[in-house]
Amino acid sequence: METLEITATMKAPVIIGGGYMTLEAILGAILFDQLGSPEEAHDTIPIERQAGLFKASAAMLEPTSNQNVAFVANLRAAHSLNPDLLKKNKVGGVHAKVGLTRRRSFGAVLNNYTSSDVPEIT
Repeated sequence: METLEITATMKAPVIIGGGYMTLEAILGAILFDQLGSPEEAHDTIPIERQAGLFKASAAMLEPTSNQNVAFVANLRAAHSLNPDLLKKNKVGGVHAKVGLTRRRSFGAVLNNYTSSDVPEIT
Protein backbone atom coordinates (compact mmCIF):
# COMPACT_ATOMS: atom_id res chain seq x y z
CA MET A 1 0.00 0.00 0.00
CA GLU A 2 1.32 3.43 -0.97
CA THR A 3 1.41 6.30 1.48
CA LEU A 4 -0.13 9.59 0.37
CA GLU A 5 1.22 12.72 2.03
CA ILE A 6 -0.49 16.09 1.69
CA THR A 7 0.78 19.32 3.24
CA ALA A 8 -1.65 22.15 3.95
CA THR A 9 -0.35 25.68 4.60
CA MET A 10 -2.38 27.21 7.41
CA LYS A 11 -3.50 30.85 7.22
CA ALA A 12 -4.81 31.00 10.79
CA PRO A 13 -4.19 29.32 14.14
CA VAL A 14 -5.94 26.01 14.75
CA ILE A 15 -7.90 24.71 17.73
CA ILE A 16 -7.86 20.96 18.16
CA GLY A 17 -10.37 19.94 20.82
CA GLY A 18 -9.62 16.23 21.00
CA GLY A 19 -5.82 16.28 20.84
CA TYR A 20 -5.42 15.16 17.22
CA MET A 21 -6.67 16.06 13.78
CA THR A 22 -7.47 14.10 10.64
CA LEU A 23 -7.35 15.01 6.99
CA GLU A 24 -11.10 14.54 6.69
CA ALA A 25 -11.59 17.07 9.52
CA ILE A 26 -9.54 19.69 7.66
CA LEU A 27 -11.33 18.97 4.36
CA GLY A 28 -14.71 18.95 6.11
CA ALA A 29 -14.04 22.37 7.65
CA ILE A 30 -12.97 23.83 4.30
CA LEU A 31 -16.00 22.33 2.52
CA PHE A 32 -18.40 23.50 5.26
CA ASP A 33 -17.02 27.03 4.90
CA GLN A 34 -17.73 26.87 1.15
CA LEU A 35 -21.03 24.95 1.17
CA GLY A 36 -22.64 26.07 4.45
CA SER A 37 -24.09 22.61 5.13
CA PRO A 38 -22.43 20.06 7.44
CA GLU A 39 -24.21 17.18 5.71
CA GLU A 40 -23.19 18.31 2.22
CA ALA A 41 -19.62 18.99 3.38
CA HIS A 42 -19.38 15.52 4.95
CA ASP A 43 -20.77 13.86 1.83
CA THR A 44 -18.35 15.78 -0.43
CA ILE A 45 -15.10 14.82 1.36
CA PRO A 46 -13.07 12.94 -1.28
CA ILE A 47 -11.83 10.14 0.97
CA GLU A 48 -12.98 6.54 0.68
CA ARG A 49 -15.32 5.29 3.38
CA GLN A 50 -16.18 1.85 4.64
CA ALA A 51 -19.44 1.35 6.56
CA GLY A 52 -19.76 5.14 6.81
CA LEU A 53 -16.33 5.63 8.39
CA PHE A 54 -13.51 7.38 6.57
CA LYS A 55 -10.38 5.35 5.93
CA ALA A 56 -7.81 6.27 8.57
CA SER A 57 -5.80 9.48 8.28
CA ALA A 58 -3.80 11.50 10.75
CA ALA A 59 -2.56 15.06 10.64
CA MET A 60 0.92 15.83 11.94
CA LEU A 61 1.61 19.34 13.14
CA GLU A 62 4.35 21.14 15.00
CA PRO A 63 3.03 24.30 16.65
CA THR A 64 5.36 27.29 16.78
CA SER A 65 3.37 28.69 19.74
CA ASN A 66 0.26 27.94 21.80
CA GLN A 67 -2.13 30.19 23.67
CA ASN A 68 -5.21 29.50 25.73
CA VAL A 69 -8.48 30.87 24.40
CA ALA A 70 -11.98 30.75 25.82
CA PHE A 71 -15.35 30.79 24.09
CA VAL A 72 -18.74 31.25 25.68
CA ALA A 73 -21.48 29.16 24.12
CA ASN A 74 -25.02 30.44 24.72
CA LEU A 75 -28.54 29.58 23.75
CA ARG A 76 -29.98 33.04 23.33
CA ALA A 77 -33.30 32.03 21.91
CA ALA A 78 -35.49 34.82 20.60
CA HIS A 79 -38.14 32.30 19.58
CA SER A 80 -40.33 29.95 21.60
CA LEU A 81 -38.58 26.88 22.92
CA ASN A 82 -40.11 23.45 22.48
CA PRO A 83 -41.26 22.41 26.01
CA ASP A 84 -40.42 18.79 25.15
CA LEU A 85 -36.73 19.76 25.20
CA LEU A 86 -36.85 21.19 28.74
CA LYS A 87 -36.42 19.32 32.01
CA LYS A 88 -39.76 18.52 33.64
CA ASN A 89 -40.92 18.76 37.24
CA LYS A 90 -42.63 15.90 39.12
CA VAL A 91 -46.03 16.60 37.57
CA GLY A 92 -44.61 16.65 34.04
CA GLY A 93 -44.56 20.40 33.46
CA VAL A 94 -41.61 22.71 32.92
CA HIS A 95 -40.10 24.13 36.12
CA ALA A 96 -40.92 27.76 35.39
CA LYS A 97 -42.67 29.86 32.80
CA VAL A 98 -40.17 30.24 30.00
CA GLY A 99 -40.53 33.87 29.02
CA LEU A 100 -38.13 35.91 26.89
CA THR A 101 -35.91 36.86 29.85
CA ARG A 102 -35.55 33.23 30.96
CA ARG A 103 -34.94 32.01 27.38
CA ARG A 104 -32.04 34.44 27.11
CA SER A 105 -30.37 33.01 30.23
CA PHE A 106 -30.26 29.38 29.04
CA GLY A 107 -27.03 27.56 28.50
CA ALA A 108 -24.05 29.88 29.09
CA VAL A 109 -21.02 27.57 29.08
CA LEU A 110 -17.37 28.64 29.14
CA ASN A 111 -15.12 26.41 27.01
CA ASN A 112 -11.32 26.63 27.24
CA TYR A 113 -9.15 25.52 24.33
CA THR A 114 -5.54 25.77 23.20
CA SER A 115 -5.03 27.72 19.99
CA SER A 116 -1.86 26.72 18.12
CA ASP A 117 0.06 28.69 15.54
CA VAL A 118 0.91 26.06 12.95
CA PRO A 119 2.65 26.99 9.67
CA GLU A 120 1.56 23.74 8.01
CA ILE A 121 -0.19 20.45 8.65
CA THR A 122 0.98 17.28 6.92
